[in-house]
Amino acid sequence: TKTGAGVLTLTGLNTYSGGTTVSAGGLTGTTTSLQGAILNDAAVTFAQATDGTYAGVMSGTGSLTKTGAGVLTLTGGSSITGVTTVQAGTLSLQGRLGTSALTVASGATLRGTGAVLGNVIISNGGTLAPGNSLGTLTVAGNVTMNAGAVHSVDIDGGVYSAPGGAGSYDRLVLTGASSVYSAAAGTLSLKLRGITGGGRNGLPYPLHRRYIQNRYGQHYCWKLLVSSSAYDRNAAQQPL
Repeated sequence: TKTGAGVLTLTGLNTYSGGTTVSAGGLTGTTTSLQGAILNDAAVTFAQATDGTYAGVMSGTGSLTKTGAGVLTLTGGSSITGVTTVQAGTLSLQGRLGTSALTVASGATLRGTGAVLGNVIISNGGTLAPGNSLGTLTVAGNVTMNAGAVHSVDIDGGVYSAPGGAGSYDRLVLTGASSVYSAAAGTLSLKLRGITGGGRNGLPYPLHRRYIQNRYGQHYCWKLLVSSSAYDRNAAQQPL
């Protein structure tokens, strides 16, 4: 149990199985030192300089922060009432994360095929990359793309496949009854897989527009299902 107003940093390899309680202050570690069930009623930080996976379940009223250049993969079913912040690196959500809001800072990335049970906010310079090339990220709340945010989509074909793979594409699905995707002036970064010839990947396009493009003898067609600065949950479930 962590008590007191200070921050306790764990750097070793822990193997205990009795669970962890953070009742005050902060607890900082990595996926090698923070394991199992965590009752978080204060603040927990994964300082993940390298890639790692947290397969445990986190609950409580506290906040969750991801720092460091590595990839933090969450595979369990966690639910906290505080905010989640991706300050650096990548948060790869493969399980379920309940949180009041998940914010992605500049230079950081949210990706995965899991579910966010809360609002998602992508800051200027942050990236939203649904799927794991390829796949679907589900959000039960609103998605806000601030000016300068990037929505990255991999496209390998026009036939959606739940397991992903050749011929499919990334999806962002909003499941809330009143969920809204809003984009101030973000960028859509399309990554066209399986291209032959001189086609280029990763071209940046402003959101809110429709595109039909012929390049190098190949015909690429995609459309952004947005007619204004926001679109509803039904439109969000359609292919880009």
